[in-house]
Amino acid sequence: MMDEVEESWSESRLNKPKKYPMPLWLTDEEFDKMVESLWIRRKSDTLCNALYNRMSAIKGIQPR
Repeated sequence: MMDEVEESWSESRLNKPKKYPMPLWLTDEEFDKMVESLWIRRKSDTLCNALYNRMSAIKGIQPR
């Protein structure tokens, strides 16, 4: 039996492969490092560019 987090993640991923458990619980420092790492590779990797745009938008609306 799934808990609420697993169930909501599964519902949001219908018909899509699920390889990793979600959500990822990150500290502010870890999230900033992920965004920075994506920024470094954004021009050489199209997926990194797309992820950087999404993550930096999230970072921009986070209260500090």
